[in-house]
Amino acid sequence: MNRYLAVLVLVLAAVAACTEPVADLTPVIPPLAPALIQQAEAGDAAAQFKLAEYYRATEQPALMLRWLEAAARGGHPTAQISLGVLYLSGDVAPANRVTAYAWFLRAADGGSADAVLLEGQLNVELSSEEVQQGLALAQTLTAPLPTP
Repeated sequence: MNRYLAVLVLVLAAVAACTEPVADLTPVIPPLAPALIQQAEAGDAAAQFKLAEYYRATEQPALMLRWLEAAARGGHPTAQISLGVLYLSGDVAPANRVTAYAWFLRAADGGSADAVLLEGQLNVELSSEEVQQGLALAQTLTAPLPTP
């Protein structure tokens, strides 16, 4: 036991004596592949979601939101849930519980169990009028986004 304690003391002493700064731990984000951009622009929801993730990682919220909404409108369930969460929290997108509810409904209709839970939780918080607005809005959320 004393031997382990001695090793631990030596390791801790060595760590404490280390004066070199810790290396920058910023993640390295590879550049976008031109093929991914082409697929996203052609309407591939999975590619659009990947672009949204890229722009989130590079801290470009407007582009992230644009591609996330395109992926969600294209039927990508994770994008639909993510967009609903953004509208619910008011982070990046303006806070709007009815819009969040509509996106959760779309994802739940696509078979997402997580979306079913989120939709159910939000349903009890909304008024009956807001629920009806969310149901109506959910029916319109598959239309393609206008090209900028």
